[in-house]
Amino acid sequence: MHRLQNHERPPHLKTQTPITLLSSNDGEINQLFQLNSEQTTDWELKTKYSFTVIHLGLNHPPITKTVYDSAPNFIMGTPSMSKDGRFGLITNHGWRPHEFQKFQLPPGPKTNADLTIEMLEQTHLTAQHANIVSLFDLADSNYPVVHRVLLNDFPIHVLSHPDGERFFVGVSKHFYVFKIINSKLVEISRSPHSHGMPHFWFTPNGDQIIATQDVLKLH
Repeated sequence: MHRLQNHERPPHLKTQTPITLLSSNDGEINQLFQLNSEQTTDWELKTKYSFTVIHLGLNHPPITKTVYDSAPNFIMGTPSMSKDGRFGLITNHGWRPHEFQKFQLPPGPKTNADLTIEMLEQTHLTAQHANIVSLFDLADSNYPVVHRVLLNDFPIHVLSHPDGERFFVGVSKHFYVFKIINSKLVEISRSPHSHGMPHFWFTPNGDQIIATQDVLKLH
């Protein structure tokens, strides 16, 4: 077995071209499996929402940073990035399966109705049951949320279109299309659909959406 010397770096992943990876981390799902001394779930929610950014490259080890309590997110849904890697987007929705409805949430705003314009402009925001899309700046090393949009439906999934200009957000009744203009999400169109809670993909040339329907009953 080779032992690392003081001057040696541990092995790490390298990429010829710089790559940025983005993941959203749902605090509720983690809490669901944290057991108390009686080996049952502690329903007082203590874990935090977060997202993690990882920068890979040729001449440095992975650069990783996790930001907590700024972009609410739930396990059903995926983050997305702009084609140039400048911005990240994360969705959150207020629908919860039965088990998750047992959580005792910490004080503070929880739904769209609890939020004010001033709250949406704050650095930190929990609002676990808000229907919200968060936009954050990956060019800033602190990865601040620079804009938040509230929706009247459950935003499940967000994808960057192959054209690199548009972002599609799938909710239970519509597809919303946004562009990023002056570091803000601007809605440019929306269209109804009948896919329930959509998870979707684009065909390679971006002219069609392939959507699936989750058989889930909304509360």
